[in-house]
Amino acid sequence: MANEQMTRLKRDNAMQRLEIAHLRSRIGVHRRGSTIVRRAHADALALLQERYMGRNTGRVEMARHGMSKRRWAWAVALLRYAGVISTRTGDWRYGLRWVASEIDAMRLLADAHDATLLQLKQLVRSV
Repeated sequence: MANEQMTRLKRDNAMQRLEIAHLRSRIGVHRRGSTIVRRAHADALALLQERYMGRNTGRVEMARHGMSKRRWAWAVALLRYAGVISTRTGDWRYGLRWVASEIDAMRLLADAHDATLLQLKQLVRSV
């Protein structure tokens, strides 16, 4: 009797481990997206700070400060989602076309903190 119970418990334990492994693999997909959005928010704040200091916010200039093309593109997508910059293309090389003042931009960016990766994917453009 005890041997049968031990076998059943081992089988249940193995099944639970498989289920946990499956659930953890699903979390990883979602965690990556939220990491991209959090980093895009931080990079968007960095772009806003550069704008506030009167510096160039183009992709080329931000690459000199250590921001990769991809990170810049995600940050710009978040700024577009928030309505802080223009959706017009061609502004990426030397600067962005800002349509909101610094104060309004901070408010709009704070309102856009709950953007999802799918929403940003629709606005990100390859440069």
